[in-house]
Amino acid sequence: MLTELARTTLKLLQFRAGPQDFPFSLQATRTVVMVAVAVSYFQYRLTLPPLPALVHALVSLGVMAALTWQLLNWRRVGNRAQQTINSLFATGSALTILLLPLLTAVAPQIIKMAETPDTATTEALPPLPMLGLLALSLWSLAVSANIYRHALNLPLMMGLLASLFTALVSVSVAGTISGLLID
Repeated sequence: MLTELARTTLKLLQFRAGPQDFPFSLQATRTVVMVAVAVSYFQYRLTLPPLPALVHALVSLGVMAALTWQLLNWRRVGNRAQQTINSLFATGSALTILLLPLLTAVAPQIIKMAETPDTATTEALPPLPMLGLLALSLWSLAVSANIYRHALNLPLMMGLLASLFTALVSVSVAGTISGLLID
């Protein structure tokens, strides 16, 4: 089963599959969710203490799943929720794994800038890791837009809007909630 999940995730990342191609099973969902939580936690742990990082990971994934489910129900295709959410979590996890080395390179400077905002105007983040972060972020946006396009039966631009909407809301809500734990 893991081979099939990995193969389908790779095809989704290459725009050669849609969420309808993702394996439909409870075991696939369990695996994808556990991996997504772990990978998200490691990502947020680079700049946050352990508890806020865990809360940020859980809330951002939960909000993304809830918004996706709501969009699918709004379009009357709620039966696609499991495969769509699994596709988003699997591709997001794969791309985050690729992001981790780049984030590790810039995390100390991001923490420093957060602690002393004046340094943001005097010190630049390293250009090569930032370029890689930008490229992988754009790829992630395109992949999720393609997933939403297929799942919601929409044109690509509407899939892009759905992707942007869910990403911005989930990160904003998670940031607000985990920020309450830090203060």
